[in-house]
Amino acid sequence: DEQREYLTLVKSSANGLLGIINDILDFSKIEAGKLDFEHIDFSLRDCVALAVRTLQQRAAEKDLQLTAQVAPAVPDSLIGDPHRLRQVLINLINNIAFLVALVAIGLIVLKRFHHDALNRQVLLGLLFGGVALLGMLNPVTFAPGLIFDGRSIVLSVAGVVGGVGTAAIAAGMAAIYRYQLGGIGATVGVMVVLVSAVLGVLARQWWSQRKITPSSLHYLALGVLVQLAQLAAFTQVPERAGYPFIEQAWWVLLLAYPPATMLLCLVFRNHEQQLLDQQTLS
Repeated sequence: DEQREYLTLVKSSANGLLGIINDILDFSKIEAGKLDFEHIDFSLRDCVALAVRTLQQRAAEKDLQLTAQVAPAVPDSLIGDPHRLRQVLINLINNIAFLVALVAIGLIVLKRFHHDALNRQVLLGLLFGGVALLGMLNPVTFAPGLIFDGRSIVLSVAGVVGGVGTAAIAAGMAAIYRYQLGGIGATVGVMVVLVSAVLGVLARQWWSQRKITPSSLHYLALGVLVQLAQLAAFTQVPERAGYPFIEQAWWVLLLAYPPATMLLCLVFRNHEQQLLDQQTLS
């Protein structure tokens, strides 16, 4: 049974790689607006399991245990492109690793430069911008020049945590790099970068002006708004090439990315509150 699982994983990974190569080589699909996605019956749980197994060995080498569980209430039988979905899931897991590193280093910066606003904003901007770049170095490629990663989460949180200065530095880094990557989705990619950062900054200012301590629901609502903006931006990709992406990835953006945004914001908010409490006591 174990050998059969490995063979299944190898076969599935090979098929996914072949599909990517075919898309990259066939630029005529993009020019004609005919980028095709499979519409076949597949098992969601099998797809998730294969995505996790692909990364389990790498995690084990770092003494980490990687597991996944799909809630019983979630339907298992779906129709779509399982290879693309697995790529999205692998990308999501990789992005989570980047976000964990972001939190760890970001909390150190907040503590070390708690009384130095300028240096704090600059260092946080470089940190958030660097993580956004890492995400774009490890994207899901839906088509030549049309990529999917977690920069919308990172940049919206940058605006919430660091304000205008941090968001400007991070968004500037990400926008320049995305533009240099080029491709059919370059303009929309830059738009996603800027809109995500701006929404984070506006949310921070709105809460500050009304003297509101943001709750989990506030952060979750921000995450949903950012992802709705990203989905809207992908409708502007030339030749309607963004619509297959929306069809395949909307549920990941709306179900997984807002909670990730919420959790990141809560971690940074709680840490800042602890620093303020310690300052008050001292």
